[in-house]
Amino acid sequence: MKLLIRIIVITVLAALIFLAIIFGKNSAPNANQPDSVEDSSSVNQNSLSDSLPVLIEFGSLSCVPCKMMVPELDKMRSVCAGKLNVLFVDVYQNPEDADRRNIRVIPTQVFLSETGEELFRHQGFFSAEDMLDKWKELGYVFEEEN
Repeated sequence: MKLLIRIIVITVLAALIFLAIIFGKNSAPNANQPDSVEDSSSVNQNSLSDSLPVLIEFGSLSCVPCKMMVPELDKMRSVCAGKLNVLFVDVYQNPEDADRRNIRVIPTQVFLSETGEELFRHQGFFSAEDMLDKWKELGYVFEEEN
C-alpha cells in the first residue's frame, strides 16, 4: 500500500512540474524573441500608411517553422530597408490581428500594397529569396539588378 501511495505522489509531482515548465515557458513575455524581430503589438495604421508595401509575418515564438522564419525576416529587413515594412505579429499575443486577417495556419506571410490591399499570402516556411522573387513577380523590386 505504501508503494502505491509513493507512486501516486511521485506521478502527481511529476505532472505538476511538467505543467509548471510548460506554462512557465509561455508566460514570460517575449523572453526568447530575438531583438531583430519587431513585434507589432497591433498592426497599426502607421505601419500601413507610410506609402511602403508591407510584409506581415503572422506566427509565434514557440512554433519551430516560425522560429526558422526569423533569419529570413532579418534578410528581408536588410535587403529591403527603406523600401518595405517588415512586421511580425505573434498570433497568441495579438489574436485580434490574426482574426482580422483570417489567419488559420502559422507561419503565414501576408504581402500588402502601399494602400493596404492584400496582394498575396503564403502559409508555412518561406525563404527570403522566394519572398523577393514573389515581390518581383508582383511588380516590386527591392534589390539592385546586376
